[in-house]
Amino acid sequence: ARCAPADRGMKLIELMFKNQMTWARAEQPIAPLKAYAQLAGMSPAQVDACLQNAALLQAIKDEQSKATTLYQVEATPTFYVGDEKVSGELTYDAFAKIIDKQLAKAK
Repeated sequence: ARCAPADRGMKLIELMFKNQMTWARAEQPIAPLKAYAQLAGMSPAQVDACLQNAALLQAIKDEQSKATTLYQVEATPTFYVGDEKVSGELTYDAFAKIIDKQLAKAK
């Protein structure tokens, strides 16, 4: 998605999330990911160049390391609501209670 044309990156992310169960479980996940990238306006050559971009891969790894070290993110999703770290899948009601508690603290 970072290599997609500027106005198409979010569309590519949406496609990837919408079809996550397909490509994430595929024996060869690169093929469907390349197809989604092409739908987002990338040529096969651009996709291959992106996949081989060592500087981009390192930047992504650095952000992951920063999140793990600085923010202690160990699960997806992880949110910070006020000063409270919230990890994992929560119901709407559970998430709402945390938000309400933090809003009350802020007053």
